[in-house]
Amino acid sequence: LDLSMRDHVSLARKLGTVDEEMSRPPPYVESGVHVSDGSAARKTSGFLAWFKRPTQKAIVRARADQRAAGEPLEVFKVVTDPSDVLAFGEGFHTDLTYLQNPPRAAILVSRKLSPPGTGDTLFVDAFALAATLPPELRARAAGRHALHTDKAGRNATHPVLRVVSGRPALWVNRHFARRLASDGDESPADAALLEELLAHIDAATAGRVPGAELLRIDWHSAGDVVMWDERATQHAAVHDYAGHGREMHRVLLA
Repeated sequence: LDLSMRDHVSLARKLGTVDEEMSRPPPYVESGVHVSDGSAARKTSGFLAWFKRPTQKAIVRARADQRAAGEPLEVFKVVTDPSDVLAFGEGFHTDLTYLQNPPRAAILVSRKLSPPGTGDTLFVDAFALAATLPPELRARAAGRHALHTDKAGRNATHPVLRVVSGRPALWVNRHFARRLASDGDESPADAALLEELLAHIDAATAGRVPGAELLRIDWHSAGDVVMWDERATQHAAVHDYAGHGREMHRVLLA
């Protein structure tokens, strides 16, 4: 689509509420810190989900240029420089779950693409993740809540099995779910339960859980548009284009 930045925001506003604050680069991008509490570091499909990462200067720079040019700040420019070791959005997650009221939906528009066959975006159905939990694990997760934090002062508690439109969705992710909520310190049993839930997501996104298959979006040209329900999915960016740049524009609906 020939969708300008203002058209992008206008489309989003026709579908829901657009919050400029929600579209700011997350604090951990600007600070360069997105780490776990020591023992909580966990791996998923070879991706270290909590790490001390280099500041993503391309995103910070793009935001400053955007403001100077008077472009709509409701658009978050997800920019990857050719020299970036990591890309924003790697690892399966739902956006901004460290907010008490996370986004309901997202609209992503491609602007500058990496070489053909690279830079796909992967999705998994959170309803399917819940439905494919082993019964015993599902029973232990029922009624539990998890603490989600960005490690920069923002945190929220959400049900592990969040009901969306009358259906349970598995609502933990390795980016932001730090521990199960409790009155005291995290117990070994709670830590083990969270890890089992996250391992289930790892297995599903690695193609090892029948009934929880992946959707792969292959971006073909600038102007491609993808919309999704943040409450019912997890997604991940694939950074297999080292040495090349890419730019995507995202608007979140509150």
